[in-house]
Amino acid sequence: MERCSLVFFMYTLCTVFASEPSCQVCSRYDYEEKILERVIRNELVLQNTLQSIRETNENVIAGLQALQEEKVKINAVLKIIERKQTYIETYSASTLTNVSKAFLEIQERSNRIDNDTIDELKTPLVHFHARTAALITVNKDLTVPFPVVDVNQGVGYDSSTAIFTASVAGLYIFVVQYCTHGSKWATLVIVHNGKPLQSAGHYAADGLGHCSTMQAFASVTIGDKVWVRASAASDLFSEPERSTSFSGILVHN
Repeated sequence: MERCSLVFFMYTLCTVFASEPSCQVCSRYDYEEKILERVIRNELVLQNTLQSIRETNENVIAGLQALQEEKVKINAVLKIIERKQTYIETYSASTLTNVSKAFLEIQERSNRIDNDTIDELKTPLVHFHARTAALITVNKDLTVPFPVVDVNQGVGYDSSTAIFTASVAGLYIFVVQYCTHGSKWATLVIVHNGKPLQSAGHYAADGLGHCSTMQAFASVTIGDKVWVRASAASDLFSEPERSTSFSGILVHN
C-alpha cells in the first residue's frame, strides 16, 4: 500500500510539472510510458536512499548505545579517581613536609662528611663494655657474669648470659680487667666459640686489692660467641674507681 501511494504521488508530480511533448506525432501513450519509467526509476532511488537512511539510523543507535556504555565506565573510573585524589590531597601535604625534612637532614649530613665519617661508614661501630656488680666468687669453668652494661653499641652483648654474639664479621679486640682483693686468686680465660683465646691469673699477696688486664684479638664471623670463663675459682670485685670488666670493639670488618 505504501509503495502504491508513493508511485501514485510521484506519477502525479511528474504529470503536473512535465511538459507536453514537442513532437506532434508522439502519442500520449508513449509520453505517459516515459513518465512511468521515470517514476519507477525515482522510486528505486528513493528506496535505496530510504534503505541507506535506515542502515545509518541503526548504526547511529548502536553507536549511541556504545557511547552510553562507555559513559557508565568513564563515570565509574572518575569516581575512583576522585576518591584517590581526595586521599592524595589529604596526605600529600604532610608527606611532602616529611620528605622535605628528610631531604634537608640528608643534605646537612652529607655536607658534614669528612674522612673520619667515611671511615666510620666503612667500619660499623660495634662496641660493648660491661662490669661485675660487686664482690663475687666464680667457680671453675663457670662464665663470669657482667650484668652492669655501660655501652652496647650494636646490641651484640647479652647481659643475662654475659656472652657477646657478633652481628658483624671482622677483626675484634676483647679486653678483660679483673680485680681481686689481697690473698685472693683470679684466674680467667677469654673464650671464642668454646676455645680459649687468652688466659691470665693474678694473686694479691700483699693483702691489697689489685687489678690486672688481658686482651686478645680475634677474627670473628657473624654468629660467633665470645665470653669470659673462670679457669679456677676466682674472687673478683668492682668499685667505683676500679672494676672487673669485659669489653670488645670491632677494629675492621
